[in-house]
Amino acid sequence: MYQGSKVLRFFGCSLIAGLALMHAAGAGAQVAVPHGSGAFPGVVIVDPALSRGQEMARRLVRAGFATLVTARDPVAGAATLRRHSGVRSDDVAVVGYAEGASSVLAAIAERYQDEVFRASPFRSAVAFGPDCSRPYGDWLGHPAPSSGTRGSTGAPHRGDNPSAGLYRTATPLMIVGGHGACEELARESFAHEFFVTYSADQD
Repeated sequence: MYQGSKVLRFFGCSLIAGLALMHAAGAGAQVAVPHGSGAFPGVVIVDPALSRGQEMARRLVRAGFATLVTARDPVAGAATLRRHSGVRSDDVAVVGYAEGASSVLAAIAERYQDEVFRASPFRSAVAFGPDCSRPYGDWLGHPAPSSGTRGSTGAPHRGDNPSAGLYRTATPLMIVGGHGACEELARESFAHEFFVTYSADQD
């Protein structure tokens, strides 16, 4: 059983409350809005297979979230969602599956050398089964060669051994499952005070 309470403790965002109630996961990039007046929090769902996205969108809409399912670009999806009058533009989150989860990691990653965080397009993010063996920003995806260097662009690391670098993001992120490197990515990032956590449980 997916442990929704753990997700809620980490994020406190309205998106995650919905994800805690339903773990399932599109057809084209169409905005779906709950019945009723006012603006609703939004969720971009990135699912290249478009099989889980529609079901997740239906459940989230019933729970009071506006949704948009896309096969690839989460940032473009967020821009489309924000233009809709029924969506709260300051409360848009993202969830991705498999290759879509990898797209989420790429979209919210930042270089350590950047002095100021850019404004994130997302309030929070959940990535189900991304490929964490790929490079994302300063994260190399695999340990650096044993040459005395630490990572790719001077990002800080812990310990004496060369590491795979540092995944830096201003967006609270939960990674669920995925490649074994995902646990290391989350651990190193969280150790440097970036709000990234990992859960092996995808059920």
